[in-house]
Amino acid sequence: MLTIYSDMALEYFDQAISEYQSAKDGLSQINIKLAYLNKAHCLIEMNDLNDAENYLDLSKVNPAEINSSLGIPKIYSDILNQSADLGFAKILTLRNNFSGSNEILFSILKLKNQEGVSDIDADIYFQLSKNFLKLEDIEKNKYYSTLYLQKLDEKNKIQIKILNNLLLQDQKNADQKIQQQNSKIVKWSIALFILFGAVVGFLTLTFLKIKKTNDSIQNQLYGSES
Repeated sequence: MLTIYSDMALEYFDQAISEYQSAKDGLSQINIKLAYLNKAHCLIEMNDLNDAENYLDLSKVNPAEINSSLGIPKIYSDILNQSADLGFAKILTLRNNFSGSNEILFSILKLKNQEGVSDIDADIYFQLSKNFLKLEDIEKNKYYSTLYLQKLDEKNKIQIKILNNLLLQDQKNADQKIQQQNSKIVKWSIALFILFGAVVGFLTLTFLKIKKTNDSIQNQLYGSES
């Protein structure tokens, strides 16, 4: 089952690469780098490490591609490069080079502390805890496992907050629609009430006119007889 999903993902990433490859604007350059990056991480999950390395290299942003007129803004290049380095660290872990993997991971954390742009802290902490477990350093394994769980909890709270805000906005929109609908109902009710009143009034006047006419006719008849 995993192979089927992986093959579908690879096909999707290949389509994205094909679509953006000829484009030269900054947004397309970011999208194609993301496609390379996601394909690389998918290949890592499939244990196709050599191809994964090639796509990680393609996903990295070199200085010439940063902040040019049609290039990639630095904040995005930093995120892309850090995510690519995380991929290289994962590959070293799979090749049992845990120390080399840790070296890359610590360099990402150092850059993150300097730039403050990394959004992959949880993945880094998880990989470090995994590496230290393999290195039989239980103390550091527990330390980075704790950091990983803390970061994961923070992300979950943020996601829950975002979800709650979206739900509140949906409820607000729904309330507005209900209010608008109720307003329409009230307006139609008033209109129907006025119309109904007019009809009743018209029928009442008509009935009174008919009754008056009948009374007049009867008076004329009975009056003529007497």
